[in-house]
Amino acid sequence: MIWTNLSISLCVMSVFYIITSELLLAFPKLDLMRGVLAAILMALGTAGWFVGRHRARQRQRAETGSGPRPPLGLDLRYWGVMSVVLAGLSFFVQPLRHRQPADATAPTAPLTPASPPVLAEVPPPPAVTNPPVVFPALNIQGCILGKNESVVIIDGRSYGVGDQVQGLTVKSITRAGVMMEKDGQRKTYEVE
Repeated sequence: MIWTNLSISLCVMSVFYIITSELLLAFPKLDLMRGVLAAILMALGTAGWFVGRHRARQRQRAETGSGPRPPLGLDLRYWGVMSVVLAGLSFFVQPLRHRQPADATAPTAPLTPASPPVLAEVPPPPAVTNPPVVFPALNIQGCILGKNESVVIIDGRSYGVGDQVQGLTVKSITRAGVMMEKDGQRKTYEVE
């Protein structure tokens, strides 16, 4: 008898798993509702178990002898426990197969007779890569920081932010060095 009950329980859990996974595949928003589904199953299971126990006690009091037990499919105590187990199982259900993404190359609007069919997409032209910028060697002799204006001394001459030095633009001056820019690329020179 116990093996029959166990096999029926495994079949119920398998059917629940398959149905739930197919529903998750068809309706992905249900995945957000797992907690609600588990709470409903837990509440139904607990209520069913208590009602089943109450009915079994009433039946036992009404009968003087021990009569046959109700079939497993009609016993609310069994379905109460199964609902609690299914509530826990609902957190582990995953879709059995993955949803196929929509074809991104398919046209979104139907073709009209006036428009020619699209045969193939033309790939975009290759991106032009700029060669790396070569920064010249500079002799940074010192940096003077002021409240309003800072100055860097390069090869005996002073330069401020925004000045040009050998094709480079002075971007910022700090105590440790100066940041220079050329063709959108930047390099920091340290005080020697």
